Amino acid sequence: MTEPVGSVLLSAALIVRDEADHLRACLDSLDGLVDEVVVVDTGSTDGSATIAASAGARVAEHRWHGDFSAARNAALDLCRGRWILYVDADERVRAGTAAATRAVLETSDALGLLVEFTPATGFTWYRECRLFRNDPAIRFERPIHERVVPAIERLGRARSTGGATGPGSVPGTGLTGGAVWGRVPLHLHHLGYDDDRPSRHRRDLPLLEGELARRTGDESTWYRLGVARAGLGDDRGAEEAWREGARASAAEGDTHPLGGMSLVELVRISEEQGEDPGDLLTGALDRFPRNRLLVWHQARRLLATGAPRSAAALFAGLAATDLEALANEGLAYDGRLFGSWAHDGAGAAAFALGNYEAAAAEYAAAEAAEPGVLGYRVKRVAATRRAEGVRSCTEDAATVPTRRAG
Repeated sequence: MTEPVGSVLLSAALIVRDEADHLRACLDSLDGLVDEVVVVDTGSTDGSATIAASAGARVAEHRWHGDFSAARNAALDLCRGRWILYVDADERVRAGTAAATRAVLETSDALGLLVEFTPATGFTWYRECRLFRNDPAIRFERPIHERVVPAIERLGRARSTGGATGPGSVPGTGLTGGAVWGRVPLHLHHLGYDDDRPSRHRRDLPLLEGELARRTGDESTWYRLGVARAGLGDDRGAEEAWREGARASAAEGDTHPLGGMSLVELVRISEEQGEDPGDLLTGALDRFPRNRLLVWHQARRLLATGAPRSAAALFAGLAATDLEALANEGLAYDGRLFGSWAHDGAGAAAFALGNYEAAAAEYAAAEAAEPGVLGYRVKRVAATRRAEGVRSCTEDAATVPTRRAG
């Protein structure tokens, strides 16, 4: 007899297709955290379903129709836990968080719970909703880059008599007060973007184009379409998509840092083509002052245009970023932005200002953060030698006797 919904505390729901290289390690990382694993296979030919079954997962087949939400919802329909964690085969649960997470689930009155999520190796993490109540009203929407948050918020508003009824909205996440949100110490690490596979871009391209046929003004979809085109070598098409994304973001009046990602790409392209992105960058920062990539580009431009003191202040601000607070903004960055890249830029600014000891220290910090980059060592040595030369000249000048008049 099939056990009823709610008979266990936590279910994990996965959809897979040809994930044999990743699946076993993902399932192993769930051990001790979840009570059951539901795997919906959408047409694997590499034995993924067999791997899942041998690990004790409940496996079902779902014919692929180009709709990620439909596949995910098929998995949700099979879950028996009071809570559901949705996870992908190329993600791993960080060890040591199972007991604390389950303790929250036993007592939480939330509808949705935010986990810590690292989207790629070397990137900063942010908070993302991956855990939610097993309720038939909570289902995914959109065929690609599917979303579950809108359904959770609708359910929260329906159950509330005047807004949120628990922890409420989470500052900085963009989640509204119409749902009840909480947090768990669970951390997921996504490995899928460590290897930029063209097959993923080929799969996503028609789905993104179909989504834009329905929602022409969705900036995030335009941005992702640009990423897919760039991944397939269509640089012109990528730039066109990002220009459309920038226009869509402006029309929406978006101010969240994520809404500026198309503009970030356009600034990067301008720089690579040897153009001055000044007006484009200034306008982007006016709208998205919290987008740290735009700040970094601005610091580099100030350095290149003869304003090293102003550049130094921006680089120092990046290096001093509170990554815990940054996680609340819902956007991940390459961690080097706050480490080696920030210190390298600060070193260049200090060098331009003639402060060679400070430059050497910054280059040393960049080298420590990313020891595999020989250029940081070369710059550190050059700055150190320049500082030694300045000290030597100063000491020599101090030992030259002065003549007295008369």
